[in-house]
Amino acid sequence: MKKIVLIILVLGCWIGNIYASLMFYVFRSFYNSYLNLFGWISIVFIIIAIILLLLDLVFKFIRFNTKEKKMILFSVLINIVLFLISVIYYFHETAE
Repeated sequence: MKKIVLIILVLGCWIGNIYASLMFYVFRSFYNSYLNLFGWISIVFIIIAIILLLLDLVFKFIRFNTKEKKMILFSVLINIVLFLISVIYYFHETAE
């Protein structure tokens, strides 16, 4: 159970990383509906990952070990940073 949850969370976050990279480097807009779908899916995975990590901290819900927690946090942080870069770039491009 724990391994399945971990794989789903990390894959979901990395889908978001690919989404942000595609938005930033290739399409340079937020109007591609399929990529927006992947973006929203990745945001849902980020929220689920953060909730599960908080539950694990408070209630020892799934009992992730330190390596697994670091992997999830790394995936979430990279996803957030890439998404923010693509948003900033988008608004910078539309302002010109």
